[in-house]
Amino acid sequence: MNIQLNGKTCELQDQLKIDQALLLLGYDPSLVAVAVNGIIVPKREYGTVVLADQDRLDVVMPMQGG
Repeated sequence: MNIQLNGKTCELQDQLKIDQALLLLGYDPSLVAVAVNGIIVPKREYGTVVLADQDRLDVVMPMQGG
């Protein structure tokens, strides 16, 4: 399946849950915030929400600074 990851097309295997996709893409699921098709997904749902072809996945990592 193809998804849009932060605006770039990315190919992944079908039927991946958010947490599985994040690990494959090099993200630590506990350290990022995720929106699927513009809707923020609570971390507790990363292991239950299955991605579909053409989903738009936005991944944000918190930054420190000041």
